[in-house]
Amino acid sequence: MNAKGISDLTGIEDFTALTYLKCSYNSISDLDVSKNIALEILECQFNDLTSIDLSKNTALTSLNCRSNSLSSLDVSNNTAITSITCGSNSLTSLDLSNNTALTGLECSYSNSLTSLNVNGCTSLTTIYCHNSSLTSLDVTENIALNLLDCYTNPINTLDVTKNINLTTLRARNNNLTSLDLTQNTGLNHLSCFGNLLTSLDVSQNTALTFLRCHNNILTSLDVSYNTSLLDLNCSNNSLVSLDVRNGNNINMDFDATENPDLTCISVDDKDWANINWEPTLISYYDFYSGDYYEYWTPVDQGVVYANDCTVGINNNKLNQPSISSHNNTITINGDGTATIYNLNGQFVHQAKINGNTSISLNKGIYLVRVTEEGGTTTKKVYLY
Repeated sequence: MNAKGISDLTGIEDFTALTYLKCSYNSISDLDVSKNIALEILECQFNDLTSIDLSKNTALTSLNCRSNSLSSLDVSNNTAITSITCGSNSLTSLDLSNNTALTGLECSYSNSLTSLNVNGCTSLTTIYCHNSSLTSLDVTENIALNLLDCYTNPINTLDVTKNINLTTLRARNNNLTSLDLTQNTGLNHLSCFGNLLTSLDVSQNTALTFLRCHNNILTSLDVSYNTSLLDLNCSNNSLVSLDVRNGNNINMDFDATENPDLTCISVDDKDWANINWEPTLISYYDFYSGDYYEYWTPVDQGVVYANDCTVGINNNKLNQPSISSHNNTITINGDGTATIYNLNGQFVHQAKINGNTSISLNKGIYLVRVTEEGGTTTKKVYLY
């Protein structure tokens, strides 16, 4: 009964032996399955449902009600359920603590979802809860978890130390200030860019092949233990130290641009790196915006490669400008030009700096780049 233009399923209650109901991509606004007590699989995604009563469907094992207008979903009686797909609704909270047999959950794109309870779901292996409004997420009891997609939420803290089977973590675009990955030794894919991380220890994640940690506040990064790493993006941080001596440089793609205090990178072979990772300025024309863009790859101009940057290299800059923030004002003490961007890299403001200069902006997170005669300094600031 998929995509048949159905708006009314009155009479479905007479099919008391029904085990599988598929009525997706219709215009159904009311669905009564209270008499279908044998129902095991229900697929009613992409309809106009505002509510659904599943309290009598205790045999239900799989539910897909994605892309409706549900403001609540009670599955507390559905203890046999193993798979729930309920994203793109208007849910504000979701309590799955009774669903201990659950193995797969998708509740993404529910921008009103502020509470998700998966405590007790020890069999849960996959969670997709991205693009919602979660400020916290407790996965400490999900010991079987191997994939967690929680990106684009305002999550402040995330404890994955109990998820020792985790192989994929996508936690980008949150408000994380720290992330302990020491227990996730099988982690293969890590996406944590667009957070507020000041440090990142991946020394125990020796299976890691994909690491995106750009747009944070990292000052150092060591991937020398990540011998399988193929893709690294650590651009737009505050790095002064970067060690990529993992024995796999010849197979790696990496981006370490937009780290103005980074002057040297420790590599497997500096001669090979100077040839294959030579800083290159790329220019291109965007037909949609009508603008020309320029960017360096894979490192900024002036960065050098060494077999060991700690030998004879001084990465410190003298007389750096002072950049601070308070409320909605950024204060810069220096002599040069300040350019301000948002976290997406979009230009926001530019000003000449001579001594103490104050700039007022709307609340948010900004990247402040001050260019002086002696060099460039970049800092991430927060206005509240």
